[in-house]
Amino acid sequence: MENLDQITTILEEYHSGSLFCLDIRRQLIADALPGDVPGSVSEMQCDESVLRRLEADLGKYQSYLSAVEFNWIEAAAKEMFITQALMTEDAPLTTDADVQRLSSLNLECEKQLQELQALIDRDEAEVLAMTEELEAGYDLTIKTCTQARKLTNEIADLELELNELKLNQTEDDADRMTITEVTQMATEYENQLQEMNKRLAANQSEVPRLKTLHSKETKVVEQLRAERHTLEKAEGDRRRTLTSQIRGGTLVKIEAGRTWLKSVRRTYEASLGISAIYFFGPTRSRPNKFHIKFTLRHPLEGTLVVNFKDSPLSGTRYISSAYLDQSSQDVEPIVKPFIAESDLTSLIGAVIHFLGQL
Repeated sequence: MENLDQITTILEEYHSGSLFCLDIRRQLIADALPGDVPGSVSEMQCDESVLRRLEADLGKYQSYLSAVEFNWIEAAAKEMFITQALMTEDAPLTTDADVQRLSSLNLECEKQLQELQALIDRDEAEVLAMTEELEAGYDLTIKTCTQARKLTNEIADLELELNELKLNQTEDDADRMTITEVTQMATEYENQLQEMNKRLAANQSEVPRLKTLHSKETKVVEQLRAERHTLEKAEGDRRRTLTSQIRGGTLVKIEAGRTWLKSVRRTYEASLGISAIYFFGPTRSRPNKFHIKFTLRHPLEGTLVVNFKDSPLSGTRYISSAYLDQSSQDVEPIVKPFIAESDLTSLIGAVIHFLGQL
């Protein structure tokens, strides 16, 4: 505070109204010019060099005073240097209290600087995490768009194939049997053929024995031959009947249907994130159980188990139950409506949608 009072006094002495007082001018001229110093203003003569020095000194003092516009700590220190430069040539004196106060303030500023640096580091980490999340979202969006484009192309191919099948359909194809009916009929014909082969083998084994034991009974042998001929004819008729029923493009349509089913399954698996489907049962056409494995975005892996049973009325199979394997999630309320309707596709989609919201 004492230094501030001294600075204020000096500034008042350098006020514009008293700037050219005789004592100050006498001191400046004595420093600048050798020889006698004038005793009064009337005797004083100032040349251009003295005025330039005065102007330079004034600019220097103004630069000193402009430093006061900085923060209070720096301004106080510079005020002491200004006082020392204007009043005396001795070095500025700084007390221990000033040093202690400035040290405490410096420590406080360093602590604030560390806190600000920690805050900046935390913000940088958050920005980096947000950037990585945005990059992952961008990659996922690109992958989803690619799958959607692929799915659209496959759907268009299926529509073209369906239109070709409709154009190639004839009047005879209108009453064609379904794949299930053709499979059942083929199974029945195979059973009948096996039974006839057994009877034929039995009859052929009886012929030598009958010839030996009943050589005179040729009529019986002829009757057996006629029966054999009848059986062979019936077998040929059945083969021709089966061949005629599956002609006209039915086999081609069956293969086209299988190809279409595989394509639809691959498309469906790609759209829902299904990684694998396992069949359990005597045949793939009539499975007893499905294991459907899929991967969600979290990532979350799950296995949906779907059980089937035979319907005694319709002869087909229906969904009896569905649950998540090795999971604590209860999906019974979700799958119950679809089990009642035996809608496997909607059931899978509902389960995956439910797990995707967890």
